[in-house]
Amino acid sequence: MSRFALVLASVALGAVLAPEAPANISIAYQSSSLYTYKISAVPDFDQKRSGLPNNGNMYCAPTSTLNFAAYVAAHGYPDMNPGIGNWQSANLYDLATFFDSVMGTFMSTGASGGTTLDGMMNGMGAWFQSSHGQFISIGLNASGGSSPRFDTLATFALQKNLVLARIGWYDTSAYPLISRTGGHITCLTRAVRNGSQRGIGLNDPASDDGNLNTQGTFARQNYSIQDESVFVFSGGIPVPRTMSKIVGYGSGYIDGYRVLIPLFGLTTNPLPTLTQVLTYHPYGFGNDAPAPNLTINLAGVAQFFTMHPEALSALYSVQTGMAAPVSTLYEVDLQTGVSTPVASQVGTGHGLAAGRQGLVYNVVNQTLYCRNPHVPSTGIPSVPLPGPIVAMDYDDVHDQVVLLDTTNKKIYRYPASLQGGPTTIPLPSNTTLPGIPCITVNPTNGHAFYGSSGNGKVFEAYLDDAGAAVINPFLLLPAVVGTSGLQFDDLGRLFLVGDGSVRAYSLANGIGQALPGSASPFIGRPSGPQFALPRSRNNFDPATMSTPQEVETVLPTQFAPSVHDCSADINGSDFVDGTDLAALLAAWNTANYDADLDFNGVVNSADLAILLSQWGACPN
Repeated sequence: MSRFALVLASVALGAVLAPEAPANISIAYQSSSLYTYKISAVPDFDQKRSGLPNNGNMYCAPTSTLNFAAYVAAHGYPDMNPGIGNWQSANLYDLATFFDSVMGTFMSTGASGGTTLDGMMNGMGAWFQSSHGQFISIGLNASGGSSPRFDTLATFALQKNLVLARIGWYDTSAYPLISRTGGHITCLTRAVRNGSQRGIGLNDPASDDGNLNTQGTFARQNYSIQDESVFVFSGGIPVPRTMSKIVGYGSGYIDGYRVLIPLFGLTTNPLPTLTQVLTYHPYGFGNDAPAPNLTINLAGVAQFFTMHPEALSALYSVQTGMAAPVSTLYEVDLQTGVSTPVASQVGTGHGLAAGRQGLVYNVVNQTLYCRNPHVPSTGIPSVPLPGPIVAMDYDDVHDQVVLLDTTNKKIYRYPASLQGGPTTIPLPSNTTLPGIPCITVNPTNGHAFYGSSGNGKVFEAYLDDAGAAVINPFLLLPAVVGTSGLQFDDLGRLFLVGDGSVRAYSLANGIGQALPGSASPFIGRPSGPQFALPRSRNNFDPATMSTPQEVETVLPTQFAPSVHDCSADINGSDFVDGTDLAALLAAWNTANYDADLDFNGVVNSADLAILLSQWGACPN
């Protein structure tokens, strides 16, 4: 028995864990150190195909993403390419090759150069935009002394997101000093933990039958995980890093991820308390229920609030003391609801924002600070500000911290490193922002938008190509008494809190036209003054992540035995039994995608024959 199977068995025997949902995503969770996660019915397209450039040797990223695109299409989004089909059929092989090629074009995948993080995330964003903004994509590569590990990938999966694991191949000849030689992208389809024992299951696009003209049988490979303390070169010097080694997978270590997340929102409870955050998850996959909505108690009254770029947590600041105020920054886990203090500073807090590379910026008194909440440091970069700040955000397009000063009527833009002075945008001399001011940045162009709870307008502010300030007022129709919690989604739609509920607007020609409730399930939801949506983000650094060693260009040389998908396990119990038979019969003569095992568009006797042929325990 493999070590992965031992982990799986020990979890099953160690506690009675009921699966959370009777569909393709099955979760049995007791604690952060005792759980099983599995997702079934995920395709396993072969990346090596004669119809792709260089026979697909560099196409791990497009092919793995296409696996999940096909899964999404079959689970509630039939208009998503490549659509619904029996993708193991020879009749659809050329069509799958075509879509794989298109995905590679979206990702700027090179025939010999592979796919960068930036290219992959741009491609994912463009491909999944056909869902009308219902998904975001988050991407992270290891950087410096920090690397995503198995536990982070599992946390994403346990929240019912689709996880692509980035695998780095490392030269270990000077171990514990290791150096990356290339990488690979796969789909995470299993995650198991029992104490210190961890296991991962991968649908690997490079694991096939060796035939460039036929699709291999869909399967996954199971591996055990071992965390190791190693050293890697960063900035020309070796730095310590803890990494998850995939045992039995050559020299592979987990050193990144790309995640497809159904969009969700966060609201604070109404004034004056602001001591709770409410999560709202309207989207799921097919018959799988969305992640649960939670009411999370905070450590105090949230003065400022923002989403962490990985979308697993949020950050907020709490002010205590009157004569000698102290501003404390907290990070709250959006799965467990646990708040952890990050830092406390003497003074009054005036703003909070999170950058795409994991850095958090906050203003205390009249100083801007920058820190990584996950990496303790004694040298916190800071810069004195030219004026008092009332609101702030981060601009991913230009990698700048954007700050609003209503006293001097200016917007300041500082580089992410805080090195060098700010770019300044002067506001009109007659600017008045009564009530609670707010500012946000449109991720489609980097333009700042600001408003206030006592003003029924929002204003766009940016510098044109000649460096001149441009200020455009937008009249919101229908009008609202005031605006707060300004937030854009990936499509450039403006969400805000107006008159106590969430509104959304499309902006054009000086008018913010209200979107109907059918445009988004967030519209009309009651909210306190702060509302937040996660955005598609990644930590791509062209200076360090564009080298051949950092691009996904190298195929694996060692695989675990393949485990074929148990397609007839409709309820995700790891057994094909009477419950699955009842589900199939209940769907008879319909197009139910869980029970339509041959994907011919109708549940019939052919599907019944497949189910009976798989009767009994599923392979694991």
